[in-house]
Amino acid sequence: MDAWSDTACGVASTCEVRAKFDAFVQCSAYGYCELDPGGRMRVANRRMSEILECSAEELIGRHFTEFLDPPQRERAEVDFQEALVRPVERPREYWIRTKSGRRRLVTVTSVPLDAPHGLRKLLLLLLDLTERVQAEDAVLETAQRYCRLLTSISSYSYTVKMEGGLAVKTDHSLACLAVTGYSPDDYLANRYLWIDMVHPDDRNAVREYVKKVLAGEDVPPIEHRIFRRDGVMRWLRDTIVPHRQNGELIGYDGLVEDVTDRKEAEAALQRTESDLRAAQRIQARLLPTSSPNIAGFDIAGASYPAAYTGGDYFDFLPLSGGQLGVVIGDVSGHGLGPALVMALLYAHLKSLVQDCPNPSAILAAANRFLGSETDRFVTLFFGQLDPQARSFAYVSAGHPACYVLDARGNVKAKLPSTSVPLAIVPDAEFPPGCAIDLEPGDVVFLLTDGVVEAESPDGHMFGIQRALDVVRGNLRQDAAEIIEQLHCAVREFSDPLPQDDDVTAVVIKASGTSGQSGPASTG
Repeated sequence: MDAWSDTACGVASTCEVRAKFDAFVQCSAYGYCELDPGGRMRVANRRMSEILECSAEELIGRHFTEFLDPPQRERAEVDFQEALVRPVERPREYWIRTKSGRRRLVTVTSVPLDAPHGLRKLLLLLLDLTERVQAEDAVLETAQRYCRLLTSISSYSYTVKMEGGLAVKTDHSLACLAVTGYSPDDYLANRYLWIDMVHPDDRNAVREYVKKVLAGEDVPPIEHRIFRRDGVMRWLRDTIVPHRQNGELIGYDGLVEDVTDRKEAEAALQRTESDLRAAQRIQARLLPTSSPNIAGFDIAGASYPAAYTGGDYFDFLPLSGGQLGVVIGDVSGHGLGPALVMALLYAHLKSLVQDCPNPSAILAAANRFLGSETDRFVTLFFGQLDPQARSFAYVSAGHPACYVLDARGNVKAKLPSTSVPLAIVPDAEFPPGCAIDLEPGDVVFLLTDGVVEAESPDGHMFGIQRALDVVRGNLRQDAAEIIEQLHCAVREFSDPLPQDDDVTAVVIKASGTSGQSGPASTG
């Protein structure tokens, strides 16, 4: 009877322990399951069902690898076989897939346990780390946003307290970290950091500035260079606001701004302006300083450079037999580059006309030369005035059409382009246009696109008809005055817009008399 009693008590005690264990498992924040030696679930608590989004009935009999990401299944199978033999020293992490397809990160702790009939089973505890990972990601994102915010800050403030004419305390705002790379604590740890970080070439100026501030002088902002903590050089602007009490300086506030972008933009602008000034000097030196003096003809040319110098060019070239080469052209682009190309063309044409009197051959040679020297194209009109025959022949390499007007202002001839611009097609040919006989009162009018393409404030172009009308309205004026009136008309049309391209023109007026003039003279 006592034996049966002891057995019954033992069974009751075991049942009570099992009941308590089951109750603990069901209430646990961990997912709990038991795997048989084949890796299939035999027991699963409510938390396990929640993690995997499956009911307990759906989990029983399922192989544990079914819930793992495919790339992790092979490793997990190896881990399972090892865990059946001995306890795993530390939890392992796996990415699992729930019933709905969501990925979750879990950490798994496993304990092998002997079961009846010599079999073993594996007890697993799963802790869902997904929320922790999401929280860590959120913290990381917040930190990244903070870093981006810091890098976007370009100014910070500081306050200096003074006693007896000496600075006794300085407080820097947190934004100093973004501007200089140093924190407020760094400034407290090194009282000379404010000058140590200054570029060596600027330190004397900064020291003198601070002396004036401490002496109570009102000083304008100072701009100087520093080296940030990461070694990058930046420009800073320091503005001081003094505080006085009974006439005595008791402290001051400072605002430090990073002005590097502005300083770099100013330096780039200065370089550009320097290039433009150089281009203007080049262009001015290449243009004729006087007009040819040929009996029976009034000849003038002028180029009015834009603010951003273009590549306009004109010249008068004495040719054999007393003839005159009249050249007008335009190099693509603005600034120093076109000016240098124009200088090359100027020198090359001067050389070519010495050996070759044929304008078509001259342009072909110039085309080959420029094609090997530059990637900028050039439109060029080469006119050939024969004072004895009173004729005007030409070749035009992609240049805007020029015109000949009669004494009444009617268009006598249009002089269109006869080929492509220079420096585009290496082996291009440049055939001549039709020669024009010039009669008394005729006007040869050569121009660049800066005339016809000038825009008004409402977006309209000056156009060739307005240009011809200006010439018609000034037929009684000399050649130079016609060009001056043309320039004035263009500027009045565009006002108040700035002139964005060169305005260049050449005018040849045939008078009512002719005679033996000898070789053409350019003054």
